[in-house]
Amino acid sequence: MKFTLDWLKDHIDIKISPEEIERDLVNAGLEVESCVNEAAKYEGFVLGQIEEIEKHPDADKLNLCLVNIGAEKMKVVCGAPNVKIGLKVVFAKVGAVIPSTGDVLKPGKIRGIESRGMLCSATELGLGEGHDGIMELETNLPLGSAIAEVLELNNVTFDLSITPNRSDCFSVRGIARELAASQEVELTPLSPKLAGYKEQDIIHPDCEQFYIAHITGVKNKQSPEFIEKRLKAAGMTPKNFLVDITNYLALDLGQPLHIHDASVGVEFSARHARDGEKMTTLKGQDLTLTKDDVVITAQDRPVALAGIMGGIESSVTDSTVDIIVESALFDPIKIALSGRRYNILSESRTRFERGVDPEMVSYAFYKTIEMVLANCGGTVKFIQKKHKKVEEKIVEFHMKTFEKRCGFSLSADRAAEHLMRLGFGVVIRHHEVSEVRRGDPIEVVTTSSRPRHDGVLMITVPSFRHDVEIEEDIVEELLRLEGLEALESQALPLWPVVLEQDENVKQKLINRGLYEVYTWSMLSEKEYALFSKDSPRAIDNPITQNLAVMRPSILPGLLNVAVHNQYKRQNVVGLFEEAKVYSEKSGEQRMIAGLRAGQFNDRTWHEKQRKVDIFDIKADCMSVLPEVKMQLTREAPAYYHPLRSGALKQGKNVLGYFGELHPKIVKEFDIKGPAVGFEVFLDNLPRKNSKVKLPELSSYPSVPRDLCFIMKQNVMAVDVVSEVEKIDRALIHDVSVFDVYELPDGQKSVAFDFYYQSMEKTLSEEEITALTDKIIKMMKDKFDAELRG
Repeated sequence: MKFTLDWLKDHIDIKISPEEIERDLVNAGLEVESCVNEAAKYEGFVLGQIEEIEKHPDADKLNLCLVNIGAEKMKVVCGAPNVKIGLKVVFAKVGAVIPSTGDVLKPGKIRGIESRGMLCSATELGLGEGHDGIMELETNLPLGSAIAEVLELNNVTFDLSITPNRSDCFSVRGIARELAASQEVELTPLSPKLAGYKEQDIIHPDCEQFYIAHITGVKNKQSPEFIEKRLKAAGMTPKNFLVDITNYLALDLGQPLHIHDASVGVEFSARHARDGEKMTTLKGQDLTLTKDDVVITAQDRPVALAGIMGGIESSVTDSTVDIIVESALFDPIKIALSGRRYNILSESRTRFERGVDPEMVSYAFYKTIEMVLANCGGTVKFIQKKHKKVEEKIVEFHMKTFEKRCGFSLSADRAAEHLMRLGFGVVIRHHEVSEVRRGDPIEVVTTSSRPRHDGVLMITVPSFRHDVEIEEDIVEELLRLEGLEALESQALPLWPVVLEQDENVKQKLINRGLYEVYTWSMLSEKEYALFSKDSPRAIDNPITQNLAVMRPSILPGLLNVAVHNQYKRQNVVGLFEEAKVYSEKSGEQRMIAGLRAGQFNDRTWHEKQRKVDIFDIKADCMSVLPEVKMQLTREAPAYYHPLRSGALKQGKNVLGYFGELHPKIVKEFDIKGPAVGFEVFLDNLPRKNSKVKLPELSSYPSVPRDLCFIMKQNVMAVDVVSEVEKIDRALIHDVSVFDVYELPDGQKSVAFDFYYQSMEKTLSEEEITALTDKIIKMMKDKFDAELRG
């Protein structure tokens, strides 16, 4: 939300600097995107006066002007048709940045004549669509004055990012209220509502509050300059007064309104649409309505999508003479759903779906009438209204709750003063007395100076604070005004630190050079299809179609983070995340997943750079798993490379997967270089209190044997190891591959280390030979492998 400093001062007499205002807003929990002093755009532009004019010797349409800018006189070549002696002008000095183009003004020669500066038009200054001539100024300020001062362009524009829970700050008055509380000053009181007009009560509109006024004989015209300037600063384009005033008051007070052309009829109401009814919005969008939409009707015909956008049929024009002013309070959920259904974004929807102040509906309505009559004339024919009284919301707050949550105490008196400045009503109940405090206008009741922290506050929540419901909300309000700096650092008690299993696992991955990240639990249906063939768990009302279903794996999120890092020229990417994954078959499962992409390491003087491979990610995966017996199989999902991946299992229980990701996945996510990943199902791991049989240590020697076999290239070493272990699990202690050499004709040479060891005795040469012979025979029978000579 954008607004200017002078606009803010309509609601609060504030003396502090823009930088201090920005500080207070940030401390109040409002994110300030920018604070721009408009005068900075016009640095180097000063007030000048033309004293002499000569024709350019080599150009009929150019003049050589002598311009007095106070401290000195400058010669400038100018081609504007309206130059004349005595004219006060905008002079741009060398080095000034032209707002319309962003170009830096440099000295130069025009047709052989030196020109040191420029006389500017309104267009060049970005101040409107002027004619071909330079700006003609009328001012009594001294020559050489900054043009920002001359043209009153020295305003400050703030741009705030308002979180959805702070609907009260979607207005200049709401922001002023926050500053009034932090600076301990009063808000400028709102002027009383327009009086003297007969009001007719109505009951039929389908909303809690609905106000309309019929005004005839208006003359639509251009808005006053201050309204146009403020709308432009807020990012809006002024059109005419009847349009501008509703936009202006929505920003000013936070209450969206609408003005309709009364040529469509004067019987206005609000109701639910009928299925199939049609209307066209101001933007030209044709809508086919449903019974879930709320519409504004004229003569029972839809003329506006309530709370979102008006219709073209009742839109006002420069020739409009009879109008209907409408102000209402709509259900936020219905507005949000209709806006999403038709994909319409508007300032009105932004405010209604977050909740507007019910008490501002009537005030903004009468303020609109007042300003229309003052600027466009006209006669009020009738005013109709439906007004349902807003029920008060009261929160019981114990001061001990604040101390418990924040670590320091606050007196009930000070808490009451804080809350009253924010518009809350307060009743303080001590053991001996109750004191009533009111919030708006501010009324501070002086009490005993003795600190009291045992009070209970009965707090009346103002109508504009929809986000305040429970005690913790009150704690937040008090802490915002007391200041976060009031929180004192406290040392934690020196208890022995015990890492939970998950945290210990995370630390292992961090030690291996991976960074922990947090990604969305949702992804698009397209990404889901790459990682699962099951039906997805869809979200009823997704934020966007890119977040429409629950993720079946963490890897898609890690891939998106990886590619973002690679776009930022991060060639070494190592990530992990511990979170839940979702499927229709298995429900929710806890998973920890890791990803490496591109290069494994940076290039250094002592280490060559290399790409990540399956062995890097296997080591990451094994660091996560407990030291238990498990089987390695080739049953990884289809999104892994079919020949460079594996599954780790205990019987039918899948502990995890690891490997190189399928080239199709790498291409789909636009990853540079190879990508390897792992997934471990934390719920499938042996529990910490489960009994795991540790391997027994033998006191007898281990006997190694090296054997090399010639076999087909499609024989997997993992299958060989599995079959060897079956020969004699009691004596064959370990099997590993230490050399692989590819041969012609689809053959390969694989060398194994076999370790024999008995728990009961030292093995004899005959027993060792017998075991070796069994291995050789099994290799021939199972794999058609020959012992290499």
